[in-house]
Amino acid sequence: MVATALTGLLGVLWYVAWTVAAPGPVALGYLFMPVSMALGGLSVRSLRRATTMPPAGRRFWLLLEICCHLFAAGFTLLAVAAVRTGPELPAMPRPARR
Repeated sequence: MVATALTGLLGVLWYVAWTVAAPGPVALGYLFMPVSMALGGLSVRSLRRATTMPPAGRRFWLLLEICCHLFAAGFTLLAVAAVRTGPELPAMPRPARR
């Protein structure tokens, strides 16, 4: 749980530093989203395994863990698009091909 909070804090610090002085490419900021969501999913897994709860509670936390990992996968795709587009921001959603 501490790693999740630390990753979020590093993401905020990167955003502040980038808006003030732009110390590097904007694509680096996109790396914090999938990492923090994946760590959040691992934190939920740790909570779910360390606590005894009724079946409805176990199901809720399991679904929340799955959602965290799915969001992490989606944010990873966004980060890949950000790295591929170079110095400018990626256009999301991607334009349709003709």
